[in-house]
Amino acid sequence: MNKKFSDLFCDPKTAVKNVLLFLLMIFVVIYAFFQIYPSFSESIKTQTALEVSVFESLDEDAYIFRDEHVISGDNGILVTLVGDGDRVSKGQCYANVYSQKDAASLQKQIDTIDRKIEVLEKSVGEAKGHVTDISKTEKNIKSYLDTIYKSVASGSLSELTDTEKKLNVEMNKYDLIVNMTKTYSDEINTLKAERRSIENRIDSASYGLYAAQSGNYYGDTDGYENVFTMKALNNLTLQSFEELTASVPDEMILDSNFGKIIYDFSWYAVCETEKEKISSYTEGKNYSVIFDTLAENEITMELEKIISGTAEKKALLVFKCNTSPDGFTYKRKQKIKIINNRITGFAIPKEALRIVDGNTGVYILDGDIVRFRTVNILADDEDYYIGDMKNPYLDEDYVSTLENDDKKLYKYLSLYDNIIVGGKSLFDGKIVS
Repeated sequence: MNKKFSDLFCDPKTAVKNVLLFLLMIFVVIYAFFQIYPSFSESIKTQTALEVSVFESLDEDAYIFRDEHVISGDNGILVTLVGDGDRVSKGQCYANVYSQKDAASLQKQIDTIDRKIEVLEKSVGEAKGHVTDISKTEKNIKSYLDTIYKSVASGSLSELTDTEKKLNVEMNKYDLIVNMTKTYSDEINTLKAERRSIENRIDSASYGLYAAQSGNYYGDTDGYENVFTMKALNNLTLQSFEELTASVPDEMILDSNFGKIIYDFSWYAVCETEKEKISSYTEGKNYSVIFDTLAENEITMELEKIISGTAEKKALLVFKCNTSPDGFTYKRKQKIKIINNRITGFAIPKEALRIVDGNTGVYILDGDIVRFRTVNILADDEDYYIGDMKNPYLDEDYVSTLENDDKKLYKYLSLYDNIIVGGKSLFDGKIVS
């Protein structure tokens, strides 16, 4: 044994003292190691603070009520002059009825030619004022293509014809801008000559259909136009609603009609549900409603009234809308989602929430520094809490108590903060590498 080392243990008292000192040094080293090691070895998992919305919803079948004027007439071939759902003015001719099929076919050819002429003339007129604005034209082309793709994918085809016309105008404008010397005068003259030739071949008698007052024209009927009326709605009860929904379509309407005109913008959606589900619903309040035929949009509707009886377990919700949403199809029966009590805030993973000095919040990773951010919890949504979105800056009283450190001048969680999910031995100001 080394003499100097052995000298430490020759005296029993000295030996005990030195052994204790040696063990203390080992403890200090081990303690320091375990305090420092996590800073270098711990893998910090984070999740970005993003805005989310949660809400209570009611999913039911709804029926559309509105006054619809069915257009009847003599037998013949109908050729409409307006698109489905288009607005017609009082006295406007919206369709022609032909006694011969050939004449109706020729009229459709004329209508097609008229649309082509309209597109070409509009293209030329707009291109004159946008000769150098090719980027805007390209943007419009992309936008209209996207609209067409979405309409086809969702099955909402009512606006497709109008969008296609706008797309053709923009594509023609692009052609005119790129080819500065090009015009469509020859094409327009050829189409006009073709139109005159077809007109001379139409010799059958026809008559026009004119709007008695302003409204929206629809070519299709479902046979329930005389069932789900405003009169029926005004006298609606749980029993009468069940009778209406159990009724069959009127075959006479389906067999002999030329479409229908809707004179009033107001329309209603009525659904039956369990009374216990609607305790938080209030008459006169606006709600967001999603229809399965227009799933990408929410329609704001007023809950006009709730119909129920003291003995019944069911109730009727009567929603009213005063606008005609773009692309909406008034299919008589539709599945709807009624949104109630929407809460918007940050999605906070449950394992990230902590209480520090009596304050509820989360740790975030700010570069390589751990920071604590206060969060007020608004709702519990299974795997997440929903935290409110306050101004992240501190109030003046709180700021004055801190050092002049910009990194500390935040109190609340803010958008895109990196929330630390899990982690051990975290504290405000800890450096993580």
